Amino acid sequence: IISYHLGDNDFYRGGPAGFWEVYNKEPATGFIIQRLNNELDNGEILFKGHFITKNIYYLNYTNLCKNSAKYILHVLSKIQKKQTFKNYGKSIYFNPLYKEPRLIEIIKYLLSTYITIFIKNFSKFFFKQKWKVAYVKGNIFQKRLENYKIIKSNKNTFFADPFLWKYKDNNYLFVEEYNFKKHKGHISGFLLKEKEAKYLGTILEEDFHLSFPFIFNYKEKIYLCPETKQKNEIRLYECVEFPMKWKFSKTLISNISAVDTIIFEKNLIWWLLTNSGFSDSNKSSELNIFYSKDGPLTSNWIPHKKNPIYVDSRIARNGGIVFNNNNIYRINQKFSFGQYGKEFDLNLIEEINEENFIEKKICNIKPLFFRKINGTHHFNNNEDFCTIDFV
Repeated sequence: IISYHLGDNDFYRGGPAGFWEVYNKEPATGFIIQRLNNELDNGEILFKGHFITKNIYYLNYTNLCKNSAKYILHVLSKIQKKQTFKNYGKSIYFNPLYKEPRLIEIIKYLLSTYITIFIKNFSKFFFKQKWKVAYVKGNIFQKRLENYKIIKSNKNTFFADPFLWKYKDNNYLFVEEYNFKKHKGHISGFLLKEKEAKYLGTILEEDFHLSFPFIFNYKEKIYLCPETKQKNEIRLYECVEFPMKWKFSKTLISNISAVDTIIFEKNLIWWLLTNSGFSDSNKSSELNIFYSKDGPLTSNWIPHKKNPIYVDSRIARNGGIVFNNNNIYRINQKFSFGQYGKEFDLNLIEEINEENFIEKKICNIKPLFFRKINGTHHFNNNEDFCTIDFV
């Protein structure tokens, strides 16, 4: 008998599903699919996932139900194909068996929730959350983050998701520039010097939102793969005249709502790592990998056998990439309760092939490197510079 349990059974057994994670301000709310035995909520785990915790119980519960249900089909499909499941191991359960909240706990939840909602909505009238970008000349593991130089934002916009590129001995920085009046982002560029970042203006704009300007080259041509989730596809743009002129090249994957796509070559295979799903919460939780042996200019990207690689908002969402000494590091964003982009991890990709994907966490970066900041979610480098964003 297959059981579908709303809650990470290592921490939350009992119910109500999705409530205690909000009450305790957990950054993620989990679920499991298990093969039942005679012990309550302690069967053989076949699948486990986590989504970002919503700050209202009802929203968290419905989000959990909506996003987790599709993985039942995933598990049943693996059973039908007689595929093996990940070994989640056994842990000692130390929390109480959760039950319906008492009156005092309901009152505490209501006060905490609605005071937070009031403060958040009231502050929107006076403060705009403005992400900023900073950079430094030097190696990723040699320069302290507090020494990075901050790029001043333009009026009514902010900069985020920075990517670096070197072209004819000059270094360039590409960013999402979000316009508060237009309520969408476009891609802007800078010419970088050690002590100066010269703003070049808009390099790519569409009538839909653009961000995460991942850049790479192939056969002596330069390509940009920004986030284009509003078009429901992963798109590629080719450089016509660097760095200011670009044209639409092709759609890599159609009918996919995806964000923060990264493309690179490893062992003669091109790899595409993206966060996709049918809801914003799901996109922040699910990492999928596709690959191509025919180069990156193809519409025939093959899904990895282990997709989804992660269903876990604590590790899944891409936040940039780092290349250093023939090593590839994937950045993953981390969320706190009620906050997007709190911090990030640096992960060494130890193995990537058609059968497997293994990465090892190297370090965690918290927003402590500048005064009065409370978030960071992106990092990138090239041979000369490193760049980060923060809020």
